[in-house]
Amino acid sequence: MRRRIFILSLTFVLALITKGQEKALPELGHGITNAVAKDSSYSTIVTASMQGRYHVLAEDEGLDHTFLIRRARLYFDGFVYQPNITYKFELAFSNHDIQGSSYYTGYQPQIIYDALLMWEFTEGWKLFAGQGKLPGNAERVFSASNMQLIDRSLLNAYFNLDRDLGFQLHQSKTLGNGSIIRTKWAITQGEGRNIVTGNLGGIQYTGRTEILPFGKFTSNTAYSGSDLEREKTPKLLIAYTYNFNERAVRDRNTLGEFMELGNGSLHESNISSHYADLIFKFNGCSLLMEYAHRNADNPSILDVNNSIIGQISTGEAFNAAAGLFISEKNEIAARYTYVNELKENANVISQYTLGLNRFLAGHSFKVQADLNYTISNSDGSYWEFRSGFELHF
Repeated sequence: MRRRIFILSLTFVLALITKGQEKALPELGHGITNAVAKDSSYSTIVTASMQGRYHVLAEDEGLDHTFLIRRARLYFDGFVYQPNITYKFELAFSNHDIQGSSYYTGYQPQIIYDALLMWEFTEGWKLFAGQGKLPGNAERVFSASNMQLIDRSLLNAYFNLDRDLGFQLHQSKTLGNGSIIRTKWAITQGEGRNIVTGNLGGIQYTGRTEILPFGKFTSNTAYSGSDLEREKTPKLLIAYTYNFNERAVRDRNTLGEFMELGNGSLHESNISSHYADLIFKFNGCSLLMEYAHRNADNPSILDVNNSIIGQISTGEAFNAAAGLFISEKNEIAARYTYVNELKENANVISQYTLGLNRFLAGHSFKVQADLNYTISNSDGSYWEFRSGFELHF
């Protein structure tokens, strides 16, 4: 199935490119092709990206080297029927991206990331339907192509909301002093992406409020790592998200393992998550701060004999990242992340990261490297070195 979808997608992209050969291609970062139907009934922008990575892990046992294609994706977006009705598809093809198939996903690779239809029914109000990112922590909302460091932090790895199926309603209001207040609501299925078995537990509810006291970031780059725009005046975003997953059936909210009890039923628990974010950019400097907290009503997973067979991942995490451009195309970045995950045993982690970025064409073409030192109460301490490239057409 994966090969079939890839071939169909590639055929579609090549057909669009061939059709538009007489025209110059868009600039790097603006899509492979940008086409509008003759009758203006729809448009499409086709984009592709890939990330290659080299990873070295240094432990007491020695060095472990890994080369991999971390991400390889196709994107389709545009309008349909009229300009205020837009859509977005995101398809993934790297082995890392599509892992996690199970009975609940029809034993198929998880190729579909986003499949959204969006309707701006009046100015400042937009309705979403389909599968896409929930309005969770800021770092999760960042596109994989726009990250400041090679990958997202451990806070995101342990506590993010990821994607889900359902409806979202976004609203944005500009006040008289130029500040902006945004609110985002979501009512979704609660089991994550690509579920084919129907709703298994209850319903998931998410609400997020964002305040931009100094107005919009240049080119709407609030959710993009690094201050590539060199903001002429300070820009700030402060946000809070609350998520409630009623009768959740996975041990990491919308991610992780399904909590099977062995008798055909699933363990259910009400899971609550809180997120607080801050994004600041000014004159080539950037700062990101995040806090996450998750708890569950009945975190112990009990089988039919009332024996504990697992634990829901709860706890808290803090993440702070900062960047500074030292020349036109070079940036140094640093990050500190603290995680206190409560599962079968407490998992306490502190990670220190120092990174260097070379932006050849902004986030569209960049080379990155970082060095990580991690202290874990379960795995001890270890070093990691990562380097890689990002190419986004």
